[in-house]
Amino acid sequence: MDFKFLDNKIKLNINGHDFEMIAGDVEGWEALTRAEVARLEVTEDDPSGLRKQCMVLSELFDALLGQGAHDKIFAGRPLNIREHLDLKTHVLKEHMRFAMEREKMLMGNNAEPIQEAVKNDTPEG
Repeated sequence: MDFKFLDNKIKLNINGHDFEMIAGDVEGWEALTRAEVARLEVTEDDPSGLRKQCMVLSELFDALLGQGAHDKIFAGRPLNIREHLDLKTHVLKEHMRFAMEREKMLMGNNAEPIQEAVKNDTPEG
């Protein structure tokens, strides 16, 4: 049986802008790791901690959605950590939805236990 790579593009519309995210893109996942590390490093006595988180999340959005994505999405908006975390959660949920659909397509009914496990473990903001 032949093997062909499947389309890994996830189409997203965010704040009126269309983006494509590539599922499994290593650069995006490295940026996600940096964002999580930055989140864990913020302490109450660091007044610039939230700003640092926003900047790292900006890099994450650009890595996942394309260079300049952050500026398009947040154009004219004040810096807001809650909005950045909400968008991160949305983007990760869309990736999880894509992954569940892919598993079901490739594995048929055998994917149901995987889908149930993923459904019960949503990303935190």
